[in-house]
Amino acid sequence: MPNDEVIQRAQSGPVTIRQDLVEEVTIGNDATIAAGAANAKAEIEARIIAARRWRRDVDVFREGLLKDCRRPLFAEKALYHKPVGRKKNPETGEWEEAFATNFSIRFIEDALQHFTNWYVISRVIADDARQTKIFVAVLDVERNTGYGTEQVIEKVIERKEAKKGRKVVGQRENSYGDMVLLLEATKDEMRNLIGAERSKLIRDQGQRLLPSDVLEEARMLIDRTVVDETAKDPDAAKKKVLDRFAGLGISASMLKEYLGKPLETLTTKDLADLAPIHNGLKEGDFTWPDLMRMKEEPAEGEAPAPGAPPATAGKRPPLRDRVMQQPSFLPPEKPEKPKE
Repeated sequence: MPNDEVIQRAQSGPVTIRQDLVEEVTIGNDATIAAGAANAKAEIEARIIAARRWRRDVDVFREGLLKDCRRPLFAEKALYHKPVGRKKNPETGEWEEAFATNFSIRFIEDALQHFTNWYVISRVIADDARQTKIFVAVLDVERNTGYGTEQVIEKVIERKEAKKGRKVVGQRENSYGDMVLLLEATKDEMRNLIGAERSKLIRDQGQRLLPSDVLEEARMLIDRTVVDETAKDPDAAKKKVLDRFAGLGISASMLKEYLGKPLETLTTKDLADLAPIHNGLKEGDFTWPDLMRMKEEPAEGEAPAPGAPPATAGKRPPLRDRVMQQPSFLPPEKPEKPKE
């Protein structure tokens, strides 16, 4: 933008233009769109100047991150599992529940702190009565690169029932075949939805800036730390896992149903695998019904479960079918004709 144009748009406050490593523009007491854009530009450029003076040291970044990965409490929250269905184990030939494992929000936040010289841009770019669209970008101001994305957030939440005063905007059938109500989200609920989505976008975009070899090393160290800590006192580790799931409203009986075996028989590996599942649930990457559905539904090419019809093996029938199968809806049985 030409300098004279900046001056004309900033008549309500002083304007300072200075040439350094980059052009610096400072505008005061101006509420115009141009002033806001210039201030944002000046903030990023100031960070670029600072980053060039205080360069990051990748060795220091690696040392600090791996030190954190050796802390058991940090390691327990560093990964999350997301169910992706069932896959056939090429070694055993058995169909097993499969997960995609990645770093959690807490881990990426910690890694970015050690990485230094980064900047987050987060703003609402559209908003109406039905949805809000946000834009989140994570920039490496030292290398002058970054990644950003947009995300649409619907202003509704799902509930099985509506309390007095809540506005119902619709209903739908969930993955279990149950009808749930769609309620208009309150301001607090929207704040939580936007905050959760923003954190996940920062995690996804920020991870792309971090050195992949250091992340691979951190992943191996996290797994070792969790297994070693669990092996020290399996009973205490089991109680800790149960308490963490209970904090999300998931009881011991629900965990038993999911695992398909008594909790007393959980191995060190089982306990280590449950921690990332808890993290995925807590961060909102999937829900408990999603987890159970992925466990029950057969994969493409998998044989139906014993006794289950081929078309619905492993799946719960839709709500309408379950209702129509009740005795009161079934047609009366025809009496058998007497044998002549």
